[in-house]
This record gives sequence, C-alpha cells and structure tokens, in this order.
Amino acid sequence: MTSIIELDGKFWKSFKYLVARPGVLTRDYLLGRRIGVLSPFRILLTSKIFYFLMISIFAQSILTTPLRTHVTAYNFLHQPLAKKMVDERIKDRSSSFETIEGKFDEMSEKQAKTLTFIMVPLLFVFVTVLMHFFGGDGLKNLIFATHFVCFMLIVLALVVPVIHVGLKLLVQHGAVHLQAGHRELLFSSILFFIYGLYFYFAIKCVYSLEWKRAFILSILLAFSVYWVFILYRMLLFFTTFSVI
Repeated sequence: MTSIIELDGKFWKSFKYLVARPGVLTRDYLLGRRIGVLSPFRILLTSKIFYFLMISIFAQSILTTPLRTHVTAYNFLHQPLAKKMVDERIKDRSSSFETIEGKFDEMSEKQAKTLTFIMVPLLFVFVTVLMHFFGGDGLKNLIFATHFVCFMLIVLALVVPVIHVGLKLLVQHGAVHLQAGHRELLFSSILFFIYGLYFYFAIKCVYSLEWKRAFILSILLAFSVYWVFILYRMLLFFTTFSVI
C-alpha cells in the first residue's frame, strides 16, 4: 500500500511539473534531484499509455496515420514511394486497395503503440544540432527531448480533442467558415504556438539562455516537431507495410 501511494504521489508531482513548469523536471534530474518524481523513461511510458487510453475514448489519433493519407499527402516525404509500393502490392496479389487499406490501418494502430518511442531520438537529433553552441550535451539534450515528447503526448491526448470539438462547434453554429485546408492550418498553428511556448520556458530553464536566443530556438524547435512527425509517419508506413 505504501509503494502504491508513493507511486501515485510521484505520478502527480511529475505530471504537474511537466505541464505547468517547463524544463524543471529536466533541470532537476540533471542536478540529481530525483526523489519524489518519476524517471524520464517511466514518465514517457506513462504518457504513452495515457495517450492511447484517451484516443480510445475520443477516437482522435494523430499518431496513427491511415494508408490513404500515406499515398495522397504530398507533404509526406515518402508519398511517391508509398503509392508505388501499394500499387505494386495490389498488382502482385491481385488485391484491391480497400483490402490492403483495411489490413494496413488495423496493423498501423498496433505499430504506433511501439513506434511512438522513436520520436525521442528523432527530436534528440534536432535538439543536439540546435543546442550545439549553447551548452547542450548528450545527456541534457536526451532528457530534454524525452520530457518534451511526454508533454507532447499529453497535449495530443487532451488538447487536440478539445480543439477539434471547438472548431466543429464553431463551424456548425456559423461562427466561422473554414474550408478543410484552413481548418488544418488553424489546428496546426494552435499546436505550433503551444509547443513554441513550452520550448521557450523549457530552454530558459534548462540551458539558461537569455530571452532572445531562447525565443529564436523555441521557434526552430517548434518547427522541428513538424519534421519529427513527418519522419515518424514515414517509419510508421514502412514498418507497418512490411508486416501486412
């Protein structure tokens, strides 16, 4: 019973710091202040479980990309190759796109639950490059990237459904008129603002930079999250397609 209470206390304290005090968990971990909070890996694991639990309720997942998007989204680096591979699979197996699509989308959900972790090393690369001249080192950048991915999963689990519902209600009641493309742009802009704001305070806390440099780096890192998603979705396609 004592261990359960202790874990519960660590859980809430860790997530309170993660969401409300950007960079504090990273800074304290690097300084050896690790009592009373979860380790970076346990926070990441818990965040992932929380994310997939919430999307099972709201049915609104960004990390699970359907096959139809892979072969039609021109902003995906792998889109031409994905379309070619799907066309060849249809021809080789004398199958239909709908049949392959059903198998792919089902397997994609399972693959995403494992592949989510890959976003940490992907973001770590961007953080390392951008922080090379500002006191970044391997461990600091890795913990920084891990804690941000945890925060991102929480945002995707809680904020994204709220944004979708809010935009849907505004459109239904005629408050705004948004085309599909404009809706996605607004949605992405809101996430970009949230990530940029989080990066700004986290950078100041962990790397002790003055506000101008922290501001510029926060914008660059927020943009890097877009490429993390692009690379993640590319890996998701190839790992999923290889097993169906």
